[in-house]
Amino acid sequence: MRRFVNSSSCSVYGAATEPWVDEGSTPRPVTAYGDSKLRAERELAALSSPDFCVLSLRNATAFGYSPRVRLDLVVNDLVASAHLWGEVRLTSDGSAWRPLVHVRDIAQAVTLALAAPPQRITGQVVNIGADEQNLRIIDLARLVVAESAGARLVVPSGGGADTRSYRVRFERLAQLLPEFTCGVSLRAGVRELFAAYARAPLTSVEGFIRLAHVSDGMRSGRVDEHLRVIAPRQPVAAV
Repeated sequence: MRRFVNSSSCSVYGAATEPWVDEGSTPRPVTAYGDSKLRAERELAALSSPDFCVLSLRNATAFGYSPRVRLDLVVNDLVASAHLWGEVRLTSDGSAWRPLVHVRDIAQAVTLALAAPPQRITGQVVNIGADEQNLRIIDLARLVVAESAGARLVVPSGGGADTRSYRVRFERLAQLLPEFTCGVSLRAGVRELFAAYARAPLTSVEGFIRLAHVSDGMRSGRVDEHLRVIAPRQPVAAV
């Protein structure tokens, strides 16, 4: 049987109106990113058939070091801020909730999804993460400060609440992918990032921000208006 594992996001929950959300909750995306993930889930689920297994993984917000690390993800960003400037800088009051999961645990979920019995998972969506790794942004910032070498917390005066706030349950994950466990805790991931930034060493956020990277690709003609990479024109062989 052919199989498609879709990398979706818990950002589909957006501005949640319930204290906790799960796969049965009404999605309320507030960004184009979250809306696109929800649309992709629904379109792919419609393709599910006895010959084509489809599973959508609603990943919690990723964190942790990887060979293509991004610094526009909240944990990676706050640790980079502490490392570069000695400050953990928030842009809101920090009251919003986020579920968090290490990038290696997302990879683990994909691996398990590729091997799971298709009749168990096909046509499903499943949250990827752990209940205990739901944190308010302010508490996450305080954890980063505690693991830093003397960074201070900076909260903007009069900063408002982020409309994107959701606490996520992961009970369905234990049913669909029972072998899954979150192997990297948030604290361990923060320590890993500090060590990686020092080892590199990281001296700037330049080149590690997704939006800036895509915008540069569009300006240079490497990416089109649909955000698709434009293949370089192949030279014509001499006859």
